[in-house]
Amino acid sequence: MNKFSVAVSALVLGSAVLVGCQNTSKLEADVQALSNKVDNLAAQVDALKSDVQAAQASADNANSRLDNLATRYRK
Repeated sequence: MNKFSVAVSALVLGSAVLVGCQNTSKLEADVQALSNKVDNLAAQVDALKSDVQAAQASADNANSRLDNLATRYRK
């Protein structure tokens, strides 16, 4: 996430250099919009982390049950 923030900051800084100081209100609005998008993406990543952890725990539980079944089975 840190690399993404640096890339966004570099893009905004590059845009500011190219545009100059004539449209600062539009530039500030664009920066704010990008910041909001980054915050939303960070929140989505955090939500997905908990989902992934729950899925991993469920998979581990299922694998251990299968392992127990396989060790009890004799031909």
